[in-house]
Amino acid sequence: MYIALTWVGVSKIFKLKNMEDKIKATTSNVQELDNATESVASNESTINGANMTQQDINKDGNISVTTEEVNEGNKKKEQSLSATVTANIDGKQETITVAFTKYSMSQPKGKIVELGDKDKRMEVIFHFAKPEIFWNEEIELFDRNENIIAKDTENVLVLCDTADTYWRVFSDKTLNKVEVHNFKTVQEYAQAIGNTMLASRAMNNVEKVGYAALATGDKACQQVNDFAKKNQLTLNTAKLYLDLKLRNLTLLSMTTGNKTEDLTCGRTEDNAQSLYDSIASQSEKGARKRYFIHAINAILAQKDSPTPEELKNAISKLSPTDIATIETTSSDYKENQISSILTKTLIRIKSQTSMTAA
Repeated sequence: MYIALTWVGVSKIFKLKNMEDKIKATTSNVQELDNATESVASNESTINGANMTQQDINKDGNISVTTEEVNEGNKKKEQSLSATVTANIDGKQETITVAFTKYSMSQPKGKIVELGDKDKRMEVIFHFAKPEIFWNEEIELFDRNENIIAKDTENVLVLCDTADTYWRVFSDKTLNKVEVHNFKTVQEYAQAIGNTMLASRAMNNVEKVGYAALATGDKACQQVNDFAKKNQLTLNTAKLYLDLKLRNLTLLSMTTGNKTEDLTCGRTEDNAQSLYDSIASQSEKGARKRYFIHAINAILAQKDSPTPEELKNAISKLSPTDIATIETTSSDYKENQISSILTKTLIRIKSQTSMTAA
């Protein structure tokens, strides 16, 4: 036995030695690769340095990029979207390149913009600034494709972001109402936008579902809007109470009057309100959050689940300690905690009922 064990030990030593040799060989190869990489990087650095000396240096010691260099760089970028629009300016129809700065609002995804009906849009005023103030203050301008617009390029106007126009500038076929402002500085331009957008916002989700109901006549949207406003809930929480499946993209489409599917609430308003009131009687804060109703829906979806009445009875039996435990549990585990406490309470009630019946 001793000899066998010793042989096994020797075999392991040989195996470990072979592994060590392989690791050393691999390390050596990696080191050679690192050296080669450093050599290439050094050569690239030297080449870049040589190219840099061929560029103009401005009075502040910064590299001055010429129009030719900008255009050459732009050619390398994908030109997938048109950067120009047709605009009526002072009674004349002109084609302009819309310019942006790095501070401009991001353009929305095309899928969202395509949901709407252009013929049903209300007219808005598109505000623009002249580009010279930006070039004079050495602030780079970009087109829609993020290409740099070279200084003194003609027919360029910088968009003044507003809630109504930042996304419509490339969506409207023609910009019918346009104002070009003669701002003296970029600061003045920014202040004008800030004051104009001071309280601007998009509709919140509860407001969206309300307008979806008005635009399509959908009863489910009307129900969830009414329920959310009555109980001061978010749309997501209200949907959970009414058991309504409604995707965000569908909601947006419905606000434009496009009804793509029939929506139905899985729970009546009265039953949803009864559930809400049961939870609120124990914890008004808990009733307004999604965790409690989400846990209840999960329990009701199980095989051999309790009835809603049995669940409401279990909720009424929760102790102050149970509520405190739920409220102090972190968001990541709150639904599991609620489900666990409710399940234990249901079992306890059932056991007590059985004992009484016996």
